This record gives sequence, C-alpha cells and structure tokens, in this order.
Amino acid sequence: MEVLQLHIVITNRNYTVKEIVQKLEHKFPSAAKLLIEAKDTGFADLEELGIPNDYTEMYKLVGGETEDSDGVFGLNRMLTLKESKDGIVNDAEDLQYYSKGISASVFVPIFQSPGRQQLGYAKFDDGWVFSEYDLGVSYWEQTTLGEYLSWFENKLDSDGFFEDEQFKGLIDKDDL
Repeated sequence: MEVLQLHIVITNRNYTVKEIVQKLEHKFPSAAKLLIEAKDTGFADLEELGIPNDYTEMYKLVGGETEDSDGVFGLNRMLTLKESKDGIVNDAEDLQYYSKGISASVFVPIFQSPGRQQLGYAKFDDGWVFSEYDLGVSYWEQTTLGEYLSWFENKLDSDGFFEDEQFKGLIDKDDL
C-alpha cells in the first residue's frame, strides 16, 4: 500500500503515518493487510464542521480497515471515511457527558471496537476532543487523534500488541 508521508508534531515528537504503516507491515503483516488504501476525498462537509486537521490528513493516507477486521488499532477498527461520515451523531441528548454535566453537539466516529463502542472527535463548547461514544460520550485518555496515533506507535515499538487466531487485528497486551 503506497502511503504519502504525513508529519504531525505532538509534544515535540515528529512521527509519520507512513512509519506506522511500515512498522505494521514489518511486525504484523496480516494485520497490515486489513488496512485499505485511501480513495475518498469528500472532506468539504467535515472541514465546514471544523474537524481537526489530523482527521482529514489520516483519511487522506489510510482509507480505513476492511469490514471483516476486528481492529488493527488495539481491537479498534478504523472506519472508512464513508462509515465515519454516515455515523456522525448530532443529537445532543445522545451526547451527554454524564459525569461532567455537559454534552457535545456532534460526534464524528473514527474507530469502532467489536463491542460497538466508538472513538472519535466530539465537539464541545470549548472545541474538539478525542472521545469515546457508547452510552453517552466521554473524553478518552488521549485528547487528539494525533496523540492516539502516537500512543499506538509507542505501544507498537514496545511490543505492546499481539495477534490471536480468533481475531483479525491486534490485541493490546494491557487489556488482558
């Protein structure tokens, strides 16, 4: 899969999505085959929403994962751009952050677990935050997609994932 090089700076650290894909191809070739080439270019409506740039840049390089994938990103399957756009939630009632007493106005999914929980960007009054959507919405450990990808790359470098024949994807060793 040919991937253009993308540089994102996160906490003074440069990394590229291309490097992540190359590491996957080297360490986990069967998982890397679950990634699909980027073909979609329909970002205008998302850019009008003000979605963070790392979202559009990621989808310009990786088109998502095959439908039968359980998730290359630690059992989180990267949705295709179409799935991401079709899955946008605009109902503030569904986007309650119960423990904080606030709600998001929109949620744009990027990843989905086999249990159907989603990770993506939620738009709150103070901006976009990488969040989980399940029964309501809540902030995720990493606050941006770029930080999540950096976490993923660090975990990949430290042999923090493994494959199991029961799943098509990578399992986070810390989830055992």
